[in-house]
Amino acid sequence: MATTEHLGALLQEILGDAARRKELVDRFQDLVLKGPALEASNEDVEVFAELAYGLDFYEPGPEVRGGDPSFYGDERLMEEVREALGKLGRRTGSRGGPVGRLEAG
Repeated sequence: MATTEHLGALLQEILGDAARRKELVDRFQDLVLKGPALEASNEDVEVFAELAYGLDFYEPGPEVRGGDPSFYGDERLMEEVREALGKLGRRTGSRGGPVGRLEAG
């Protein structure tokens, strides 16, 4: 069962590991959308689910995006992940609780 801490760490990996980014995004989506119930608050589940659905439009290769404005690359991905981490961090404060340790950037 995925926890807020586990998913937050995976999001940090997505930000930091460009070579494995697509693989990590796929893993995050599988955990959130196809895995067993998340061990997280309803609000955190909502943030994770919203991000996971939005990541369907992430495509690292510009040739695959082919000018289609619905798809986006690494720059927007980083913005989306940081925004989600920021929402999770604000929920518990900047230092308190397990989510408070997640850094948005």
